[in-house]
Amino acid sequence: MAKMKATAQQLNDDVVALDALRRKKDELEDTIDALQQRIVLTLDALEVKTHAVEVEGGRTIKATRSQSNRTVIDETGLKKSLGETLWNKVSSRVLDKKKLEAYIASGEVNPTTVAKCSTENEGKPYIRITA
Repeated sequence: MAKMKATAQQLNDDVVALDALRRKKDELEDTIDALQQRIVLTLDALEVKTHAVEVEGGRTIKATRSQSNRTVIDETGLKKSLGETLWNKVSSRVLDKKKLEAYIASGEVNPTTVAKCSTENEGKPYIRITA
């Protein structure tokens, strides 16, 4: 990214503009959520899943009620129910970073070995606005 000559005033203006836009975005998201909920309730009351509206220019807007389902499994309870042997067949062991750190601290694991197997991923920079 090219460096630009910035002034304190421009930085102030940019921070204020970003804050204002994020506030508008939050307000719009709240409005969208409320309107969406009203449409869902209306579709439910009419006992229909879809509704189409023809608008200017012959364009049709279709609203379809959809809902995702997600299964959450109590892994501890399932492990107890299945038993250790069967649990090991249906699960994968994953690295426990706290245990790894403890073994590094105790000297049983060489930190250089861990470093060779590690990569750092840098996230995209962003600006946090707090009031």
